[in-house]
Amino acid sequence: MFQAPLPGYGQNADAAQIELAALLGETDQSGEPLIDLVMVVLDASNSNLDDAYLDICHTVLPMMGEKLQQRLMVLFSKADKVASSIRGSRVDEMMPLDAEIWLDCTAATLRYRLIHNTGVYTKPLAFSALGHESPTGRPYNLLKLLARMMAAMPEEKRLLLLNQPLSQGDNVWRDHDDRLLYLQSVENLCFDTLHIGAYDGDRFGGQLGAFLGRHGRALGDILSDQIRLQLGITV
Repeated sequence: MFQAPLPGYGQNADAAQIELAALLGETDQSGEPLIDLVMVVLDASNSNLDDAYLDICHTVLPMMGEKLQQRLMVLFSKADKVASSIRGSRVDEMMPLDAEIWLDCTAATLRYRLIHNTGVYTKPLAFSALGHESPTGRPYNLLKLLARMMAAMPEEKRLLLLNQPLSQGDNVWRDHDDRLLYLQSVENLCFDTLHIGAYDGDRFGGQLGAFLGRHGRALGDILSDQIRLQLGITV
């Protein structure tokens, strides 16, 4: 994993830009990019997102070369600060509807500008890693982010994400937008990677691996338990 500021930001920006360009342009012997996923993290509470958009279009995308469609992920961080800015001291829920609408509209604007001007399809995702300014003090959308990252990674590397030091605890993963069952999405992706020919975990009645018989159900139970253990989820 390599972290760098967007070109033009931070100290030693020119050196960081050269190093970033070299990394993003590296390929293996088959011509496939060595960097599987490029995550551009923008501050959702910053009103100057136009400059970041221009950096993505004019600098980051050209660095990534031709095979960039599935490798780009745009994130809006500090979603809790957006909610706090819109509602002020009256915030009494994790993500008020008006703050969620604002984040969705901002993400949609960036998404369609990228489609129109570059032909690159991406779905920006809003999250908060700390949740300092939320009424609950909990992070937001981290489980959605994990599911999205796993879906974007090459299939043979998905399980490596769970082999990293991840934050643990129900409070870390609890809050998200509830648009999908994100824990189930993570389980499905892991199961499909392990069981050749499986699709969406081959669930029946919510049980992972149920369509694949006794062995499928046993594998599903083991996998589900291990994912919860790795994330520290008790429910």
